[in-house]
Amino acid sequence: MRPFASRLHFALFLLSAAAVATAAAPGDASSCFACHGSNGVSTSGDNPTIAGMSVAYLDKQMAGYQSGSRSCAVPSPYDMCAIAKQTTRAQVGSTSAFFAAQSFVAAKQTVEPALVAVGKALHEGRCGMCHTRGGSAANDDAGILAGQWQPYLEATLKAFVAGARPQPAPMKQKTATLTPDDIHALAQYYASEASK
Repeated sequence: MRPFASRLHFALFLLSAAAVATAAAPGDASSCFACHGSNGVSTSGDNPTIAGMSVAYLDKQMAGYQSGSRSCAVPSPYDMCAIAKQTTRAQVGSTSAFFAAQSFVAAKQTVEPALVAVGKALHEGRCGMCHTRGGSAANDDAGILAGQWQPYLEATLKAFVAGARPQPAPMKQKTATLTPDDIHALAQYYASEASK
């Protein structure tokens, strides 16, 4: 192939790739940006980053909202049930696929080393079996905790402890006795894991 033709084919490939990337953000996904941030990277401590989560995890959360098994107002004040019930399963699938293809970006937060150490011990004793690699793995389908916003994590864990948000039986056993101090330490640990 001549050099000019090779460069032309490469340029056309780049243009095609850019078009595909732009088209990959369906309108259903872009409607989530207001709360979850551009491409799912949240800039608000009240809303989780959903970029980089697994398709299975995102689908499960939306299914919970659609069925009503997951509370709509916990921990966010937004009515996720109303949003989910207006969304078809096909839209959920395409939206989940879009966010799963995005890169998770850790929230920049400050941590206290002493609390991080306490949180690490709690994670290893209670959470590490399902939330692998310090809560940073997407492919365990348990959500990404490392680098997530601390206020969101604390509100979510408090909702689990209070029984205001459903959770799998093994997780319920692990969270039932968490104290507010434990929850704060866990959130500190997950924030510290963002830099690893």
